[in-house]
Formats: sequence, structure tokens, C-alpha cells
Amino acid sequence: MKKITALTLATALATTAAPALAQDQGDMTLGLGIASVMPADKTNTTLAGNLSVDDNIRPTLTFEYFVADNVGIEVLAAWPFEHTVSHPALGDIVKT
Repeated sequence: MKKITALTLATALATTAAPALAQDQGDMTLGLGIASVMPADKTNTTLAGNLSVDDNIRPTLTFEYFVADNVGIEVLAAWPFEHTVSHPALGDIVKT
């Protein structure tokens, strides 16, 4: 249901391209980026009618610690994603 968009991938590659050339054990990197959550099925037909869910884009922060030369452990943090579920006749029903 959740996908990483091409923009997110491009941002991740752009922020890690220069530091990825050579990292030694004990090095740390910090990166900023953008992540997107886009539901695969944006509309769903229920007994109540059609429901739709919107996309959301949020800033992300990554931290990586290299446990060996060129081998690191990375942590990804993102601002909480929010989605709105709406109905054509009722308008916005739920905001998550």
C-alpha cells in the first residue's frame, strides 16, 4: 500500500552519492530528504458508496553509522504521515 516514489529515490541517491564513495568504520552520515506515502487503491467502493484516500509527502531525516568499512546501519525518521478519507456526498470523513 505504501510506495517509495521516484522523487524519494532520487533524493536519497542525491544525498548519499558523495558520501557513498568511501566510508570507514566509525564514520557517521546525516541526510535530509522527502518521503511519500501513496495508497495503491485511492478509491474503494463500499456499501456507503465510494471512499477516496489522498497522498501525503513529508520530510525525512536519515542517520547512518558505519560498523565496518563501507557497511553501515541506517535509521530513517519521518514526520508523521496524514491521510484524509473522503466520501463524495459526505465530504471528509476521517483524517488519520
